[in-house]
Amino acid sequence: MATEEKQENTEKVEQENQEVKAVEETKVEETKAEENPEKKLEEKVEQKVEAKAKSKEESKPAYKFPHQVMMEKLGMKESETDPNTKEYIGDFNDFLKHVKMAKASTLKKGKEWTLPEAKKNKLLRLSKSICQSLQMVIDKEEGDKKKAEEKKLVEEQKRKFLQQRREVNMRLRKQQEEKKKKEEEERKNDSLGFWF
Repeated sequence: MATEEKQENTEKVEQENQEVKAVEETKVEETKAEENPEKKLEEKVEQKVEAKAKSKEESKPAYKFPHQVMMEKLGMKESETDPNTKEYIGDFNDFLKHVKMAKASTLKKGKEWTLPEAKKNKLLRLSKSICQSLQMVIDKEEGDKKKAEEKKLVEEQKRKFLQQRREVNMRLRKQQEEKKKKEEEERKNDSLGFWF
């Protein structure tokens, strides 16, 4: 038991010594910081610059090609497009993959990479061809909607015309029936008066 108590006491002493050293180190750092306010200010400035750089990297929006913006506005996905547009999207993705591979190999060699103007133009052309294909699909859908609306209007007009025609025919029949009744009554009245 005595040895266990000695071990516990030595452990406690060591712990207290470590705590004292930690407190002394923080006091030394504080006195150094008070002696060198310029260093403290520089450290704060460096921390702020690093924080701003990180936030800029995080907030920097990714470049979107025209067809990506258009599909986002329309709420379309690649799977929802027609076969022709899917083919254009496939061509675009293949070329973009080629550009990304070229970038990766250049960066792997330790060189600075910039997108060549010719490749940038080709990517934009491919993206615009997707936009045109999407626009054709949209125009076709709008044309189909207009045709359906026009067809509805024509049918509605036909229905109204037929209903009006029926009403007119009904009125004419009633008028003819009333005329016949009047003529018959007049004949009856004439025939009665003749006999008296």
